[in-house]
Amino acid sequence: MQDCYMTTTEKGSLLEVILFCFFGFKQLFKKRIIKGNDLLIIFIPLPKSLGEKLQTIYFKKLCKLFHKMHIRNICAYNIKNPVLAYKLRTEFYILKGISVFHDAFYDILERFSKKIGYPLKECELVLISNYPREAKQYILKIIKQIKSIVIYTTKPDKFTNMIEEIKKQYGIYITLKSKEDYAKKYKKIYVNIEPTPIFKESFFQSVHMIDSYKFYKGAFCDVIFSYNTPEDHIIKENKIIKNLCFTEYYTKTHNNHENKGNTSKILKNDHYKIVNIVK
Repeated sequence: MQDCYMTTTEKGSLLEVILFCFFGFKQLFKKRIIKGNDLLIIFIPLPKSLGEKLQTIYFKKLCKLFHKMHIRNICAYNIKNPVLAYKLRTEFYILKGISVFHDAFYDILERFSKKIGYPLKECELVLISNYPREAKQYILKIIKQIKSIVIYTTKPDKFTNMIEEIKKQYGIYITLKSKEDYAKKYKKIYVNIEPTPIFKESFFQSVHMIDSYKFYKGAFCDVIFSYNTPEDHIIKENKIIKNLCFTEYYTKTHNNHENKGNTSKILKNDHYKIVNIVK
């Protein structure tokens, strides 16, 4: 099993696609798969003249080929074709960078607070979540560096025990809010950690928000990192952005090759800096 980074390219003719779809010619990919020690990059040829019916056949054949290659997880943030993106989501696990977001949570919040112009210790952390266990994991990473904590949820009863635990252990009371409570902006950092949308997409539109799941309008969705790898020449040559998704992909493959489990060596040893947080 292996993970890969995928993107599309217009380099490739309609004839090559037809030969691949109907005659199994794999020359289409011979020069469009790049392998490194910790990298597998697949460029998917996507000619502009590709019709809807041919796209359906083509993408089905592609997925069959990727399964034969034992592809498991895919970093596909750069794929803009909605049909291809949907097909990949249904066949494979698409990395979103959530594990990296969790591991670097404090540094991300600190960088974001500077971006919006407030010291982190003066800010209120507002989480959007229906899962107390996940919310607690994020809270414990930042509890000593934040002024106060609020959770927007549609299932407040699930948070009773977690709130009591935090109160007893740290002396901090967590406030629960619902869709009836207006989202305020001043010195507040909103973070969506809920993998499904539980509020209207415009509910948090006017606040300072990070949403790596990309559900809510106006939210900052991605984090750009800077760190060194032995394969930077390949990354730069192919104009790959070291964002949440790519960093999760790279650290997974790097750790798998070194048998170091799931903990990112890059993040664990702070061998990185956050360049920007973008929408």
